[in-house]
Amino acid sequence: MRIVVTGGASGVGAALVERLRQAQHEIHVLDVAVPTDTDVIEFVSCDLSDQNAIDAAIEQLPTPIDALANVAGIARADSGTTVLAVNFFGLRHLTDRLFDRLSEQAAVVNVSSVAGRDWAPRYDKLKPVLETPSMAEGLSWCAEHQDWVDRDPYSLSKRLVTAYTLREAQRFMREDRTINCVSPGNIDTPLYPQFEALMGEEHSRWMIAQAGRTSTPGEIAEVIDMLLTAVVVLDPDLMIQYMNPAAESLFGTSAARSLEHTIDQLLYDDGSDVFQGLDNIYESGLTLTRRAAEFRTR
Repeated sequence: MRIVVTGGASGVGAALVERLRQAQHEIHVLDVAVPTDTDVIEFVSCDLSDQNAIDAAIEQLPTPIDALANVAGIARADSGTTVLAVNFFGLRHLTDRLFDRLSEQAAVVNVSSVAGRDWAPRYDKLKPVLETPSMAEGLSWCAEHQDWVDRDPYSLSKRLVTAYTLREAQRFMREDRTINCVSPGNIDTPLYPQFEALMGEEHSRWMIAQAGRTSTPGEIAEVIDMLLTAVVVLDPDLMIQYMNPAAESLFGTSAARSLEHTIDQLLYDDGSDVFQGLDNIYESGLTLTRRAAEFRTR
């Protein structure tokens, strides 16, 4: 797969690039910093706060693109508008410009944050920003509402990313593509002190206590990887309802042949009881993780 990753030089982005590299995908990294492994990836210098820089970077990308991971983000800047430019307006402009260059059934994943979790009750305030038709007009809107933007630009930017992803879902679905966002909590990266300063030490400790520790960049990258690559959607009876191209390749079959078959008609597991675990998901409402589970195609 040909995959574009923003912010791939450090943190979660670098962890994602490493996973994708090991899987031998073709990777194109957009970042202001140069990644350490430019011998195995394609690097394009790009400042997501600058529309002209984004447009210039797009001209250096190939066509088609099978997946886009919008990972780049900042916690602080001299101006709240810059935070919104990088975290939301630049993300949106890049995604919109690449939409027609995405391959059939391509996937986009946006990295939001737990800081954006309360977007829904604030949607009426977010809507005017979401409906700005361009990056330039979005930045103009910020200039007209600078006091509000500067109050908490990071949380605002992540609320916008989450709401934008939901708004775009129907457009992507009509083209048989997917767009999702992940909303991590505390991640153990060099930027973490900045995020802790934004949320306050007390709240930071409370969040860590919920999980018992901070997450690692690799754990978040794993989730993004799964959403970018192989996806199979099952209904409560474990009937296959959707399979993306990465899953078709992984399982050596087509979506057309697999739809309306149960997952255990396609695969069988080597004694790890994963299918029984899938049954329990619908009964319990809990998630299921199996690391290094082995399957064989029938």
